[in-house]
Amino acid sequence: MKVLALDYGAARIGVAMGDTLQRIAFPRGVIAAKEALVDIASLCKEEDVGLIVIGLPLTLQGEIGHQAQDVQGFAETLCAATGIEMRFIDERLTSSEAVTRARESGRTIDEIAAVIILETFFQTFDAET
Repeated sequence: MKVLALDYGAARIGVAMGDTLQRIAFPRGVIAAKEALVDIASLCKEEDVGLIVIGLPLTLQGEIGHQAQDVQGFAETLCAATGIEMRFIDERLTSSEAVTRARESGRTIDEIAAVIILETFFQTFDAET
């Protein structure tokens, strides 16, 4: 099954893609938040995506704050628009790793954060199967 990962931001959304068979995450760029619903829905249809994984920015105490509420609202709207199942991945403390990996790869922090979110999902997915 193909999986799309998103690192949601108010201005930009980082995108990564992989599948549950290979469990390798690939950066797919950045989408402007204004066009996100249309662009993501189109990408999901084009790539036959079966699951969308979204990073959830919990507080350091593991609670849902304002940013996480924004992400949940976006996910609800996206789920209604695509009909695709959504899962959340705790994305706390991924920023510093994303910065380092983006610098090394020449990619944007947003898309590398999406890669990290997808890699985290795959580790969880491995434990579930």
